[in-house]
Amino acid sequence: MGATRRTFMKAVVVAASTPAAAWAPPVVAASLHNLIERHRLAINVDRAAWARVADIDEELSRIGHKASRRTQNNASKAVDQARATGEAVRALEAEIVQFVPATLAEAGEKARWIVWACDDDYCYIDDTEEGSRSVIEALRAIGRAVA
Repeated sequence: MGATRRTFMKAVVVAASTPAAAWAPPVVAASLHNLIERHRLAINVDRAAWARVADIDEELSRIGHKASRRTQNNASKAVDQARATGEAVRALEAEIVQFVPATLAEAGEKARWIVWACDDDYCYIDDTEEGSRSVIEALRAIGRAVA
């Protein structure tokens, strides 16, 4: 009985010290191409959302103080929706930046995306002071893939 109890205690110690992720099913990573396509679609949705906000702002400026409560509520909902789509774009950009390419073709695709994202006015990657840091992180991920 002592050996059984000792074996059980060893199993408890091993189970407690093993990360839960070791038993979790493997996470299937999204391909870089899929991430980039989702990013481009999200940017189009973001552009449309901000265009809607601009249209409502134009209407409000035309109507002035006579705008109904409903129109004002629609304007605030449109702004909230546009901010949410912007956050989705930022999240996808962060995911692409952190992506470590598995092949040379993916590394080239990521490098092309970095150039495109830095030149595009609708990407958020370069909007902050940390924009250059994001580019550096993306290049580091490519470097990790090569190493």
